[in-house]
Amino acid sequence: MFEELAARMETIAQNTNVKVFTVSNWQEYFYPYALAHEGYADEKVRKACYELVVDSNKNDPETDNADVVEKANEVNADYVIPKDYIGDQSQTHESMVEFQKQYESECRAKPYYVLQPPFDYIYTEHEDFYSSINRFALGGLQGLDDEMQVKEIKRFREVAHDGITVHGFGVGTSVEIIRACREHDTFLDSLDIGTPEQSVINNAIVDAKMSQFEFEIPRGTRSTNVRAAFAKAMLQLLNYLLSPLPSEEYMTEFYGYDSVEAAVTDQGSLSHFDAGLSNDTTA
Repeated sequence: MFEELAARMETIAQNTNVKVFTVSNWQEYFYPYALAHEGYADEKVRKACYELVVDSNKNDPETDNADVVEKANEVNADYVIPKDYIGDQSQTHESMVEFQKQYESECRAKPYYVLQPPFDYIYTEHEDFYSSINRFALGGLQGLDDEMQVKEIKRFREVAHDGITVHGFGVGTSVEIIRACREHDTFLDSLDIGTPEQSVINNAIVDAKMSQFEFEIPRGTRSTNVRAAFAKAMLQLLNYLLSPLPSEEYMTEFYGYDSVEAAVTDQGSLSHFDAGLSNDTTA
């Protein structure tokens, strides 16, 4: 048992490109990095990982910064995500300001301040506020295609100050994202992924390109233990792909492009986010 755990942890440790957090509601398997929202984080999730991020509950509009801080302190989280609002730059920014002024001092967990796209716009709009922040979480990426996700993250990096840590929410694990993480030291420092647990719940599993295909798992007493084993394997697969361990020949075939720039096409501005832009220039 210990040899298996040691081998798995060695593979995860080889991935020095980006730390992968599992979006976890289960305690049936151990994985070093977990993210759980305020409604699911508990002592069992805390014991199933080394590092825990408590996120605000995007599905509950009543959740606020006070709730998130209370839960983070309760489970002794390492990191906390203040309340954000998907697709709404202005409201998310106001929540970040509120968190810093009213809650950061009473929260033992280290905060990641959330931005909504276009990230370069909101950062430069309120640079006086964000220039003092050293941990950012980039939200609102799930609605963008793979190439646009890469472009928006790189645009943020171009305007943001040095010495920051950047987490990607909902970026998925497309070939483009995996390649960008492998080839650019300053792309993402961490990301979270819910696919390992959600796919096996929906009777699917992923291959090396993180494409899902049907894979039926029986339901019944303790069937979550079976699903947990597959979720754990998928996380190991992703860490393996992000590490230097795969052969160069395989990764060349896996990418299918001569360079990451060739994989990223110009799709214009994020005009569909304009309604969420803030005209307020105060922090």
